[in-house]
Amino acid sequence: MLKGLPLALGLSIGWLGLQLIRNEKRLRLRYVDLRETLESYQSNSHDASKKIKQS
Repeated sequence: MLKGLPLALGLSIGWLGLQLIRNEKRLRLRYVDLRETLESYQSNSHDASKKIKQS
C-alpha cells in the first residue's frame, strides 16, 4: 500500500501533465485556424468594399 500510493500519485501527475500539453497544442492549432479565417474574412470584406466604391 505504501509503495503503491506514490506510484499512483506520480502516474496521476504525469497523466495530468500530458493532458495539459495536448490541450496546449490543440489551442495553438485552433488559434492559428481562427486567425487565418479572420484574416481571410477581412481581406474578402476589404476587396468587396473596393468593388462597391468602384461601381
